Amino acid sequence: MNASPAFWATVETLIAPASTRPAVRYLIAAMLIAAALLLRLAIAPPEAGLPFITFFPAAALAAIFGGLGPGLLVTAVCAGLAATLFMPPVGTGSYTEVSVLVYVANGVLVCAAIEVMHRYHRVYKRATADLVTAKTMEEAARHATEAVNRELQDSNRDLEQFAYVASHDLQEPLRMIVSYAQLLKRRYHGRIDGDANAFLDFMVEGATRMQTMVIDLLEYSRLDRAGETATRFDSGEAIAAVVASLSLAVAEAGAVVELGAMPPIHYHRSQFLRLLRNLIDNAVKYRDPARPLTVRIDARRDGDRWVFSVADNGIGIDPAYFSRIFLIFQRLHTRDKYDGTGIGLAMCKRIVERHGGKIWIESQPDGGTTVLFDLRVHGDESHADGTPPSSQ
Repeated sequence: MNASPAFWATVETLIAPASTRPAVRYLIAAMLIAAALLLRLAIAPPEAGLPFITFFPAAALAAIFGGLGPGLLVTAVCAGLAATLFMPPVGTGSYTEVSVLVYVANGVLVCAAIEVMHRYHRVYKRATADLVTAKTMEEAARHATEAVNRELQDSNRDLEQFAYVASHDLQEPLRMIVSYAQLLKRRYHGRIDGDANAFLDFMVEGATRMQTMVIDLLEYSRLDRAGETATRFDSGEAIAAVVASLSLAVAEAGAVVELGAMPPIHYHRSQFLRLLRNLIDNAVKYRDPARPLTVRIDARRDGDRWVFSVADNGIGIDPAYFSRIFLIFQRLHTRDKYDGTGIGLAMCKRIVERHGGKIWIESQPDGGTTVLFDLRVHGDESHADGTPPSSQ
């Protein structure tokens, strides 16, 4: 049985931080501190250890229900309570002051991650509301053009604000977390117990991965705001420059990159370079270790469209995953096997569609992969070597 819309509206109201009511937010934080302390005392006596078993969830709940400030407050207060009431004297137990530092660093990281999700949710919710409004006004669009334009401008300002938050407000705390996490690892790794060493490793890895994801998301959000204008240039020379920039990775993979005849095109040059770099980098990354890698880049004319293809003889992709491959942050492999954030092909799709084209994949497992994309022909274009366009 489906819950009513009123039920879900109530749930969303409870979960969303009360950003306009600071007193409520910090009252929630105080209640969570008290509940965590009472629950910890109910679980076991203070001398039993387990100093953070209830305090870490309290910090996460404070960040969810109250926002970043209450979450950090609960983290700091609970760290003090754990160090004062539930940790043995230094040198007499398995927990040390480093354990408190690890708890605080992890608490700050979790609170920052929850804040990112809150901010993204607000932007996404407003953009979704704008989209619903635009659909309901479709029949009266001719009479409401100015209002729709104002709403779209508001949405763009919200997205620009999110990009600003990602590039300034979030990246700086993340850089600080990564720096201090690496400092803790260098200073204390090997001098503390095995669990604490593992905690430090997880903290450094998680913070670094989150920093990479924020940077990639910022690059993705900036694609539509690029100030560069489209120009006419030789795509063959541009691709050769991309291959040269990837020469070290290509050489380490023992790969051969073959380039067919390429036409001059009308495109945003920097985005074309990024598009080909992502596709070639993917071909190198997902190569088959059982055979030498060959990457073949071609272009053919199909009516008023140029169709480019980047083909490799790598591990291939199951057709069942074709619908997911271009979605942002979608990964088909675990991080321990292939690194990355899962945003490369999503960025390729956005670049191609921004230029009025489409992108698709032809592949089979263990049969290599061919990524194809098209773009409009501008004027009487021919291949870079002077040969006339193909009519295939």
